[in-house]
Amino acid sequence: MEESFEHVIRITREPTSPRDCIIIQARIAKVHKSKGKCIMNMLNAYSFQMNLSFLKRVSRQDEHLNVIICEENEFQTIIDDETHPNHGLIQSFQQQTETDLLSNSFIQSVPSQLPKFRQELELWSKIWPISYTPPPPTPTPSEEFNVSQKKFILDTMKECKRLSAQEQGANIVMIVDPLQQKILSLGRIGTLICDHPVMEALRSAALTVIQSKQSGEKRKGMEGEEEQYLCKGFYLFSIQEPCIMCGMAILHSRFDKVFYSTPSCERGAFESRYSIHEDGRLNHSFQVYRITS
Repeated sequence: MEESFEHVIRITREPTSPRDCIIIQARIAKVHKSKGKCIMNMLNAYSFQMNLSFLKRVSRQDEHLNVIICEENEFQTIIDDETHPNHGLIQSFQQQTETDLLSNSFIQSVPSQLPKFRQELELWSKIWPISYTPPPPTPTPSEEFNVSQKKFILDTMKECKRLSAQEQGANIVMIVDPLQQKILSLGRIGTLICDHPVMEALRSAALTVIQSKQSGEKRKGMEGEEEQYLCKGFYLFSIQEPCIMCGMAILHSRFDKVFYSTPSCERGAFESRYSIHEDGRLNHSFQVYRITS
C-alpha cells in the first residue's frame, strides 16, 4: 500500500543562539575518590534540599571527587544552626567521608537554570556537569511553501518511497534542483563501500555539476561565488534521517533544504540526536524538514 504524505514539518530548536548561562555560587566538598561509594550511598539515602537537582551532584577531578553540598548562601547557616533541617545531614557527611567541610571545601559557580536546548546543555555543562537532557522540540507543520512547492516536495518523497520499495526498503537519497524541479542524482545503499547513499548522491551530483560547467551551462539563480559550491540552491531528499557523517557532507555541500520521512533515533544529524543544521559554530546553516502522513 502506497504511503500518503501530507505534512512538511520544520525541524528546529529555535532560538538558534543559546542564552547566557545565569550562575549561582555553590559550596563544593573536596573528597578523595576512595570515599566514592560512601558518597553515593549517602546521596541515595538523603535528599539534600537544594534547587539545583538538575546538576550532577558529583564531578570527578584527578584523585578527588567534587560534591555539591548546597548553595553557598545557605552553607554557614546549615553549619552553625543545629535546628536547621540539613544540619544533621552535613554532620553525617563529614563523619562518613572523614572530611572537614570548613577546610576541605570551596566555592564554585554552577548553572542556576535548566537548559532548554541541546546547545545550551553542551555549553553550560562545561561550567558544571548537568544530568538533565532537554526534550526534543515539538514539530509543527511548515507554512512557508505555496501549493505548487508543497506538491513538488511531497511528490518527490513519494518517488523516493516508490524506489525504496523496489529495493526491498533500502534508503533512497535524491538531490533535486527546485527551480527546474529536476532530479540531479540518486543514491542508494550498496553503491559505495561505506554504504552511505548520501555520499553516492553527492558523487553523482558532482559529476552532473562538473559536466554542466564544462558545457558552459550556468546554474539558474546562481552568481559569482555562490556557483562554486557544489549543491548551493539544491534540495536533498532521504527516506531516513541522515547520520552525522552524511550530515556534515550535506553541510559542506551547501544545500538549502533537506527533507526526510523517518527519524534515526540513534545517530540522526538533525532531529534525533544532533542539530548541526542550526549549530552557530559551523560555517553554514540550512533548513531541515520531516515529511509525515
